[in-house]
Amino acid sequence: MRSLITTLDQFRAHVRLNASTEDQDYFLSLQADILLAEDDHLRPLLGDSFYDGLLDTVAAEGDVVQERLRYLLTSALANLAMLSFADLAQLQISGSGVQIISNEREKTAFQWQIDALKASCATKGFNQLEKALAYLEAHRTDFPTWNGVPAADSARALFLNTAAQFSEHYNISNSRLTFLNLLSINRKMERFALVPVLGQAYYDELKAQHASGTLSPENAAVVADYLRPALAHITMGSAIGEMSFALNGANFELNVFRPDASNAKESDPGLQQLLETKGHDALRDGERFLRQLRKLLNSEASAQKYATYFASSAYDAPASELAYITTDAKAPIFFGF
Repeated sequence: MRSLITTLDQFRAHVRLNASTEDQDYFLSLQADILLAEDDHLRPLLGDSFYDGLLDTVAAEGDVVQERLRYLLTSALANLAMLSFADLAQLQISGSGVQIISNEREKTAFQWQIDALKASCATKGFNQLEKALAYLEAHRTDFPTWNGVPAADSARALFLNTAAQFSEHYNISNSRLTFLNLLSINRKMERFALVPVLGQAYYDELKAQHASGTLSPENAAVVADYLRPALAHITMGSAIGEMSFALNGANFELNVFRPDASNAKESDPGLQQLLETKGHDALRDGERFLRQLRKLLNSEASAQKYATYFASSAYDAPASELAYITTDAKAPIFFGF
């Protein structure tokens, strides 16, 4: 099958491998995870048509734009393939069962070392994907087929589309993996938190202009100065409670990771209070941004400025807009839905 990575040398350019791995059999072992990583991560992000076109295209010599995109995607692919392969690489599967791979001179790494390797590959791989996405958006004219695929529309669908945008307002260390885990909550909070404040018509206007890259100056300021910071904080406030649990088959799991120096997890009776405080603070800050936005819109909206909002039922006279969002510090966050 076709792939961005077809040789071991291409793989080694992005993930360090020992000299003993320089053989075709090792690459054949990696190949299944390379193809899996492409199907799981690259194709959903870029779309099959654009990705297949990229594989079909032979970059002209000196085409630095094309080569940069290929470098970012190949780097992401190699690291995500190693993330998938790392567990299996420790084992040997045969007709007699599953054994740990070892010899007299070397031994299998400790589990914490394997976990650290996987965490490093995940961070590098997903962050390179984010860089590739940002690169495509910055070079739309160089990749005309990108603009016409559904994946491109998907990449512009939300007011907060990237980990970098999210980290500008709530620090997630520019982690693409963290951003992806927040994505469903981010998408949900757009409608739950913004539509009641903006009104459906003005919300739709902002979404359409944002997706097409045609935000008017006044709407661009609304998105940058109020909507994105509000969404980042509200998303985190909701995520602290929602992401503390995960489904594992028919069971719920508590997701809390707090290792001590010996790599053992310890319980902390104050942890729940800390999470509640962080969640409440994030929701409160998001509420403040929305309150400021309503004050701005209700004081400045007219038939000429923020006209869609002015004509909607969401518009309130300046004296009444503060009653729309609760200011009771003891109450749960409330946006009118």
